[in-house]
Amino acid sequence: MAQPTNNQSITPEVRPVTEELDRFASRPDVLCVLRQAAANAREKLRQNPNIAEAFAALDLSCLGCPVPAAIGSVRVVVNRGAGGASIERHVNSTQYLFALDGAMETHVQTTDGWRVDRYGQGNPAVLENRWHVVPPGVWHKSTAPGARNWGVVAFHSARNVSDEYQ
Repeated sequence: MAQPTNNQSITPEVRPVTEELDRFASRPDVLCVLRQAAANAREKLRQNPNIAEAFAALDLSCLGCPVPAAIGSVRVVVNRGAGGASIERHVNSTQYLFALDGAMETHVQTTDGWRVDRYGQGNPAVLENRWHVVPPGVWHKSTAPGARNWGVVAFHSARNVSDEYQ
C-alpha cells in the first residue's frame, strides 16, 4: 500500500510558479510531448539493460506553446526500478519535478537531516500530490516505491543547469 502524500516542498514562495507550471504541463498538447519523450527514454532503457536511467533534454520550442517565463530548461527522465541517480543538487537552478508515472519520493537534505516528500499519488486536485520543488543548491534524490520503471519531468529555472553529484 502506498504511503500517504506528505509533500512539504511547495511553500508560499514557490506556489505561484508551481501553479503556472501545473496549468502548462496539464495542457493536452504539452502532456503529449512529455509522455512521448518518456516513451523514447523507456525505449532507450529497453535497448540497453545496463543503464539505470535514460533522459531527454527537450528543446523548449518542441512544446508547441510559450513556456512559463520561470523555466529555462526541461528534462524528461525515466529510471529503472525503484532507484534513481545518485544524490544530486543544482546550484544555479530551482527544480520543479512533475510526476508522470505514479507514486514518487524525493529525499531532501535539511538542517535536521533527510526529509522524505511523497507525491505522485492521492487526490490529483491537490498540487502537492503532483509536484515537488527543490530549491537551488539543495541535495536531493528521487526514487519510486516498488520495482517499476518510472518517469518524471524536471523543469529547471536555469537554461544551463549546473549539476553536482555525491
